[in-house]
Amino acid sequence: MEQSKGLNRTFVFIGAAILIAVFVYNKWFFTNFFVASDWSYNSREVISQLSGLTIWHSFMDFGSVLLSMWRYPLAALYGVLGFLGFDTGFSDKLFFLWPIAILSVVVSFFFVKHITKSNIGAFIGSILFCYNSYYISINMAGHLGITVSGILSLLAFYLFIIALDKKDTKYYLLTTLTMILVGIYDFRLFYISTFILIAYFIYHLVIIEKIRNFKEIFLEFKYPSFFLIITGLLSLYWVLPVFGAGNLVDNTVLSREMWNNSPFSIADALTLHHPFWNAGQTKWFVVAKIPIFFWLIPIFAICGLYVGRKNKKILFFGILAILGIFLSKQIGEPFPQIYDWLYGHLIGFGALRDASKFIFLTVVGYSVLIGYFVTWCWDRFREQRSKILLKYIITGIIFVIFISNTWFIVNGSLGNMYVERSIPADTLVLKDFILSQKQYFRTLWVPDIGTNWGIFDFSHPASAFYMPATSSWNNFNLNSGEGKTVGGRYHLNIFEQDFSEKLLDVSSFKYIIIPNEDKTNILNAFRLLGKDKYDEAIESLSYLKKVDIGTKDLVVYENEGYYDHLYVTKEQESIYKKLSVKKVDYKFINSSSYKIDLKGVKGQVYLNFSEAYHPGWELRLGKSNWFDLLFSRKYLMDTVYHTQNDAGLNSFLVDSEYIKKNFDSNSYKENLDGSVDVELTLYFRPQSYFYIGSIVSVVTLFGCVWYLVLGFIKRKNKNHE
Repeated sequence: MEQSKGLNRTFVFIGAAILIAVFVYNKWFFTNFFVASDWSYNSREVISQLSGLTIWHSFMDFGSVLLSMWRYPLAALYGVLGFLGFDTGFSDKLFFLWPIAILSVVVSFFFVKHITKSNIGAFIGSILFCYNSYYISINMAGHLGITVSGILSLLAFYLFIIALDKKDTKYYLLTTLTMILVGIYDFRLFYISTFILIAYFIYHLVIIEKIRNFKEIFLEFKYPSFFLIITGLLSLYWVLPVFGAGNLVDNTVLSREMWNNSPFSIADALTLHHPFWNAGQTKWFVVAKIPIFFWLIPIFAICGLYVGRKNKKILFFGILAILGIFLSKQIGEPFPQIYDWLYGHLIGFGALRDASKFIFLTVVGYSVLIGYFVTWCWDRFREQRSKILLKYIITGIIFVIFISNTWFIVNGSLGNMYVERSIPADTLVLKDFILSQKQYFRTLWVPDIGTNWGIFDFSHPASAFYMPATSSWNNFNLNSGEGKTVGGRYHLNIFEQDFSEKLLDVSSFKYIIIPNEDKTNILNAFRLLGKDKYDEAIESLSYLKKVDIGTKDLVVYENEGYYDHLYVTKEQESIYKKLSVKKVDYKFINSSSYKIDLKGVKGQVYLNFSEAYHPGWELRLGKSNWFDLLFSRKYLMDTVYHTQNDAGLNSFLVDSEYIKKNFDSNSYKENLDGSVDVELTLYFRPQSYFYIGSIVSVVTLFGCVWYLVLGFIKRKNKNHE
């Protein structure tokens, strides 16, 4: 009977928390599209291609190794829904918005309840976890992956604590599978959470279980070792290909400079205040003052740590909160040099160029500490009327501090991800215009991709102007001309050079697009230089032709002389001279593989491929499958014939005499005039590593699921008996 009453009370509290979430995020449940600075809309035509099993990412810019390959399972699910006719309006809700609204409530409630053994404590801890200014702010800007990853990290922590308490293998396995999901949403949270789980494991053995024998501690490490092995096998689908491409350690994710002007201070970290949070007037990159009542948050947390100082689990969460506070203030005082040292010396820490991800530790720590303090108040203040009133006042104050943040979500004053958006009419016109054309070409968006409404697919990649302008194009020695450089990023004078037209041609840019202006967006593309300035600069270029496609504000210019994705020249391609171009018959297999037919090759010709240069691209005579391409070097063209042209793209020297001399006659056809016809396979070699890694990961996943299912069946049969 008592157990039944306890369950009923639990359902009342969790039900109330869920109802609050549905009310706060009602727009996420009952309206359609949401976009923000870092969150874009994509049509079903676009996302249906996301399930392609490729490591070479060719949707954007000039293509690159997909360093965020760990997100592939999520992208594949988006792709499946795209095939079924759903755009991101539905997919975003299913995989991000609804988990943030509901799963965060459920997970945080049961996590805090497991520690505090209290429904009221769990309720308050859940409110803190879900509605602090940090998560509300980053969600507003579209950093949803961080939030969902944090929710799943908390779930993994919950399962891990149960695993340690019960010594139950299935909970270790469930922890592992949940941690894989953490990494899929945001690998940085996976990195942080892995260290926290290891730290808690050691803390549990030494402090909670009081194991002092080194041999016993060593034997206990079989559990985290099991976790690491399974995690490694499940991660091979992305680790192996990224390693094979030479980008596992040396990549743009880990080599970015640390954000030395981080706005986070020790005061922000202590009060769980996002530095840009200013209630309904919150503006990104505008540092706001900390509301006075926010200082009650660390006070209540300290109270929780004090009253729970003899509880070893509570003590751990106190340490966790302190660690989160210290790291999330980054290079602020005290000891500003420590984060800088960690960033430069600890493997993987380079992905954390700003320390805001560590606020997750403080949020978790405070949720438990304040939840425990409320629990303590409700346990102690039961008799005297004044004390009973005091516990209600304390609980009410804490509740109001965090629930008041949600008012600015409900009334829409925060905008961005918290208000419904409509697809601009110009976007729909452009989509039909672009996707109706079957030939390959790129679009160059000036200065950015369609303010979250960009159009692109495998046949029509899109490039934000500032991307090539600040990466490969930044290597050019630009004459100043009359161009403008805005904020060191948008180099409009790239269009005004002697080689500008040829650069666009060899890069396969057919259309230059100036999108609609969206002044409601945090990162309005035209915030640094007005839209009219871009219109004026592009319209003045004689080699571009303005095209009327029926749009109102969005402007399209055509580069009529653009080159196809693959083409042949007699000389090494160069943007500094005009060359005769010959079309090539080719077939797109996927973004990592092409079949090419070259006819009448006599002497030397250059096969040009307008993807970013990477040594992993290989040319092979004849038909091949991925397994042969990985393990057999037969019929492979020598890598010395693969070079980078001055546009930063791929050029392959194809020599008829070299082919005749080095390959079997059945691999090509020799014509009467001495020329040869060859069928070639252009293939990105690390793609084969992806297939191998995926096979291992899928087999491991099935093994884990099978183990859990068998265990469930055995327990059910045992209970039945």
